[in-house]
Amino acid sequence: AAPAWWMGVLEQGDVIHGALLLVAWPLAATCSVFVARYLKPLGHVWFVVHRATMFFVAAATLVGVTLMVLHIALVHHGAHVHNLHGVLGTAVVLLMLSQVALGLRAHHKWDPLRDAPPWWPDRAHHWLGRATTAAANVNALTGVLLFTGTSALH
Repeated sequence: AAPAWWMGVLEQGDVIHGALLLVAWPLAATCSVFVARYLKPLGHVWFVVHRATMFFVAAATLVGVTLMVLHIALVHHGAHVHNLHGVLGTAVVLLMLSQVALGLRAHHKWDPLRDAPPWWPDRAHHWLGRATTAAANVNALTGVLLFTGTSALH
């Protein structure tokens, strides 16, 4: 049997999920996209901030989604994921994982002598990142509406 404190965490999994992902996406990821887009004149520091922030976003997302899956299994017996929030959230996680891979590829192909970033993988990473962040922010709104019971998303 699981320790009592862990069962308490799982029972509050929806609240922890929401808190983690609201900090991760609307706040951290949006700021990180801004850093990557507008603060390159600061030199290498923009990259360090962007990478660290987005690894936090990825970790928070994986922890938050895992807690929610366990919460759904424990408290709701699997009845939750077949709604807009669950479907869009699954898409965001898959896009995020693709973004991490694409970002790592772009980093390893970086050439300081190039005139402009190539479409693959750099610009693809730029645009997929913007789209993923936008989708995650829409999904954050659907999650808040679902949690507060103020929408027909159930």
